[in-house]
Amino acid sequence: MAYEFEDQDAKVLHSVGVKALVIAFLMSFGGLIKVVLAVIDDRSNLILLSLRLVQALLQVIAGWIFFRPSDNLRKIHQTEGNDLEELFFGLEDMSLGFMTALFLVAASLLIDLGLFIMGVF
Repeated sequence: MAYEFEDQDAKVLHSVGVKALVIAFLMSFGGLIKVVLAVIDDRSNLILLSLRLVQALLQVIAGWIFFRPSDNLRKIHQTEGNDLEELFFGLEDMSLGFMTALFLVAASLLIDLGLFIMGVF
């Protein structure tokens, strides 16, 4: 079913896609910085190093998940006649991204709690 959003609506959805892209980039970049800091700070304690690396990689994965919906939402402004399909894919990916990010943030908080209990903080 071919449907085309009006220009104003397409621009709003495009801006949501750009904002999701910025969030994805910042989350991924922050996770990569955490990887570097974990390797620099915690090389002597293998358990601590592995926990910090897992935590950082979870953040990178959470950020990476938001690249797909941002692409779908930005395509709405660029494509002709595929707007509903791109919107459905974008919203489905965004929903999956939020649920996965929620799980990954919870896992990261559990790692922080474990580090706190171990007396690392």
